[in-house]
Amino acid sequence: IYCVDLHKNNKIALTAGQDGTIRLWDVQVGYLRFIYHAHSSPILGCRFSPTCRYILSSSDAGERSIKIWSASMPSYRKPRLVGIRILGGQNTLTKRMSLDLLDPEV
Repeated sequence: IYCVDLHKNNKIALTAGQDGTIRLWDVQVGYLRFIYHAHSSPILGCRFSPTCRYILSSSDAGERSIKIWSASMPSYRKPRLVGIRILGGQNTLTKRMSLDLLDPEV
């Protein structure tokens, strides 16, 4: 696990890491709610947007991308990728990120 973020209600957490997936956890019972197959390379950063409507994830220098996901996905549907940004530079690593706007139309 390379990153962890806690939902503002303190009931849901994100974890992500080496396998390129984001895992959505129910913190109160320790139940894995959903797995986002997000990146083709390790994920170095993950976090909820300020209103928790979106999940942001960033991958390592292999894929070099930041993706924005809809956080309100039922487990029986394919996750909706809201946006993607490919980062420049061969050795670019993005470990920290934030969405300072109040969940704009992405």
